[in-house]
Parts: sequence; structure tokens; C-alpha cells
Amino acid sequence: MIDYYFKSLIIEKHSKNMRNFAMMDSKTLEIGNALTTDWKEIIAPEDLNYILGNPPFVGSKMMDPQQRENIVDLIAHFDFHISARNAHDLLLIQHGLETIAKVRQIDPDLAKEAAIKKTKIRNLSFNTAQEKLLTSDSALQQEQVLDFVQPKAKITREEVARTRGN
Repeated sequence: MIDYYFKSLIIEKHSKNMRNFAMMDSKTLEIGNALTTDWKEIIAPEDLNYILGNPPFVGSKMMDPQQRENIVDLIAHFDFHISARNAHDLLLIQHGLETIAKVRQIDPDLAKEAAIKKTKIRNLSFNTAQEKLLTSDSALQQEQVLDFVQPKAKITREEVARTRGN
């Protein structure tokens, strides 16, 4: 596809054929910043026909102040969320390690019995369809979080009153 596209562009502009411009003809694929890479270390200039790459992102220079503030705010919130999540995870790991240390101090017979029981516990296996759904729908994530932190009663007040005979 790329080969066809580049051939058609060159034929259109220069009205001449060229040899295949196929990605598989390349012997080197370099990943990095094309502006700071010393290309002479990658390939001799006389062996070079083309360098293809993505240009650097210049969109930040074209943003108005409000757009820039929105992006900065979003990045700050993501960074805060990830940092807070990492901190909580680390604290939970620390708590778990402390708990494991306490378990090791209990009666050896109880520890053996707990170890046997532990081997029979199945690892968590997430429902892939549910995981994909939650990953793609932030509103559903929020709804489910609210269900955890603000659970709704399974029965209504009226049903409770009826069972009491009121």
C-alpha cells in the first residue's frame, strides 16, 4: 500500500517510474527523535535516498491560552490521579506485607493449615467482556463506583413496612 502510494505520487509529479519503495527493502528502522538523531551514525549520507518520519508536535505553539490551560489542567489531573493511585497501591502492598509477617508469627500448625487452604483459592479471572465495557465507558465506571460507595437498598421502605405488618 505504501509502495503504491509513493509510486503514484512520484509518477504524478515527475511522470517517471521508480524502483519499488517497499518497507521491507529497508535494513534499518530507527526509533527516536529525527531532529536530534545523528543520522551519519545510522547510515552513510551517500547511501541515503529518503528519511521518513513523523514531524515533532507543534500544536502546543498554535493553541490559544484557554486550550493550553485545558490541556495543562487535564495533564495535571491525570498525573495527580496516577500518583494518588500509586501511593494507595504502595500503602496497600505495605499493609499486605505487614499482615504476611504477622501470619508467619502464628502457630506453625495454623500457618500450615492456612497455606494448604491458600493453594485451593483460585486466582482472579476477570470477565474480558466486562473489562472491555468498563474500559470504554467512563460513565459506567462512575455508576459502578457509586454503587460501591453509595449502595442502594435491595428492598424499599414500603416492603420493609409490609413485612413488619405496619
